[in-house]
Amino acid sequence: MPSVQRKGPPFRLRRLDTQTRWLVESASEPGTWYLCDLMANVKIGRCDCADFVYNKSPAAMRAEIPSDDLRCKHLRYLRERFTNALLDEIGKNEKNRENE
Repeated sequence: MPSVQRKGPPFRLRRLDTQTRWLVESASEPGTWYLCDLMANVKIGRCDCADFVYNKSPAAMRAEIPSDDLRCKHLRYLRERFTNALLDEIGKNEKNRENE
């Protein structure tokens, strides 16, 4: 899975009604926020940024298997962030079990 390489600080995020729906601020247009839903389109996700809407969305809507090639940088960033958090939590749980 390709990593999202950013030259500046991480994207600013705002969580919405569920843990899988977020607003992600544009890096190139501060103050512009994109709605990202990680569970849409067979877990490929959905974002209302121009890249996803015009380039990724048509293929994502037809896809049967999730692929990072069908995600914009906002969705890839969110997925990477949550994957890292999940792996950190798993690591803590395993360490706690070893210490019991």
